[in-house]
Amino acid sequence: MRKQEDKMVQVSLPANNHSKVHTSRTIPVSPTAPEHFSIEQINKLESKFLHQKWPDKTRVVVIAMESNLLTRDVELWFQARREKWMQGVIAAIALAKESLSEYP
Repeated sequence: MRKQEDKMVQVSLPANNHSKVHTSRTIPVSPTAPEHFSIEQINKLESKFLHQKWPDKTRVVVIAMESNLLTRDVELWFQARREKWMQGVIAAIALAKESLSEYP
């Protein structure tokens, strides 16, 4: 079986969301490949997530422009982050129920 690094394809993508100039990049073929964000982008996305966990389409476009990301990347990041957040909420509820059941 081949490693994921071997499954790459050369594509032409816009340099940023606002530019018509294209740049050539090598990206993974797999749709499930993890996205790689810069630390600044992650910090900006996390700060936006703290204020609004379900941004509307207009807000997603604004966040994408501010972070120099595609709107699809922002939508997927928020979806994955909400799943991670919900897992933490469920774990906290389970822990609270467990600690309450210890005391009669």
